[in-house]
Amino acid sequence: MIMSSHINLGRAFIMLPSSCNSRLTARGLTLVEAMLSVVLAAALIIMGLNMLGSLARGRQVTASREQGAMLANQLMAEIMQCCYKDPSGTAVFGPETGEVNGTRSLFEDVDDYNGWVETSAQYKDGTAMSNLTGWKRQVTVEYVHPDTMATCGTTDMGLKRITVTVTAPGGAVTKLVGLRGADGTFDQHPAQQTTCISYVGLELQVGSDSRNRVFSGACLPNVVP
Repeated sequence: MIMSSHINLGRAFIMLPSSCNSRLTARGLTLVEAMLSVVLAAALIIMGLNMLGSLARGRQVTASREQGAMLANQLMAEIMQCCYKDPSGTAVFGPETGEVNGTRSLFEDVDDYNGWVETSAQYKDGTAMSNLTGWKRQVTVEYVHPDTMATCGTTDMGLKRITVTVTAPGGAVTKLVGLRGADGTFDQHPAQQTTCISYVGLELQVGSDSRNRVFSGACLPNVVP
């Protein structure tokens, strides 16, 4: 190895012969280094794909939960605006014989909804909600004690507990529980017969894609003609 040094402004330089320089510059990646590079690149790609997959699954889960909550709220609001007892005075708990037609269109009181099951979300008149095939909804209504909230069997203590269960096509379950008293606003009958607005349903769609829709409803606390 030939070395020489020169003094230039206080700095030392090491000069290598041209044969040594050519050997250094001509050196490339070895097979082991190339394989390691491929393995590292593949690992980074797999990690990135897994992250994207997790984000996509998380987005689907969030959307499913939101849809389940909206469907539960919509049905609960529909039930809450009904009378506590059947207006005709019938003591049957559950839908009366003449009210069973495969839809909820003839349901008048809260316990008419007890045992209701639909395999795909539908409106009260039985019309299917588009793009909600496979969304199952079911309702349970039971008497509860006003002090302990314990079930009372067939004894009416003036309070009913309503449970709406929504099951997504993927199996995710959303439950909504409400209480309905016997002396609520909707059971205060006016002095004379009149027609009142007691329930407002809402369906909102963004753009032309019918999948971008939300459903809701509300029972009005102040019933007005």
